[in-house]
Amino acid sequence: MEIDHLVIFCSPGAQEVELLNAFGLHDGVARSHSGQGTASRCFFFGNCYLELLFVEDEAQLRSHATRVTRLAERLLQTDSNTSPFGVCFKQPYPDLKTLDYRPEFLPDGYRLSLASDNPTSEPLWFFIEIPDGEAQPFQRQNINWQSELHQLTAVQLTIAQGHSLSATAQAVMAHSGIELFADVTPLMELTFDHGALGESHDFRPALPLLLRW
Repeated sequence: MEIDHLVIFCSPGAQEVELLNAFGLHDGVARSHSGQGTASRCFFFGNCYLELLFVEDEAQLRSHATRVTRLAERLLQTDSNTSPFGVCFKQPYPDLKTLDYRPEFLPDGYRLSLASDNPTSEPLWFFIEIPDGEAQPFQRQNINWQSELHQLTAVQLTIAQGHSLSATAQAVMAHSGIELFADVTPLMELTFDHGALGESHDFRPALPLLLRW
């Protein structure tokens, strides 16, 4: 299971972007998700990108077309057990049960699917399939080569305590290299280049993100 990108659900307008900018990372062009009621700001690296996702139109977010994603529950949640994260893989893993999702903003030839056994206590697990040889349009942007963060090599996600892992989460741990831990507060810990320089930066409490490189 190869990671396409990682998601952190943020406040409206994603003011958290300023924290990453101040750290020295540069985001790509802001992107609206027509019909889904969300928008995002993305930070691109050598083998993946980080998406900060936020509400743009609450009515669209709560619409019947978007209900299957349960994004409204995640983005408008007040429950501390709800994970503020998502992970998109480049294709579904065999034998996992998924639900097709066809939002308005998805280009022709692309396919999105969602894990069908995905409690909100876990990150949103979803999958994207793109035409052979074609890069996603929103990936054709400046990669943060000027920073010291190049290749993502490890991902650790903290989820709420007291919940059994879904079959998808178990497959993720077994086949993607992502590690899941249970704790009181959520955290996305990303390691770049195997942490060769022994450096780190913690964006908490404003953003549940810890970077190592």
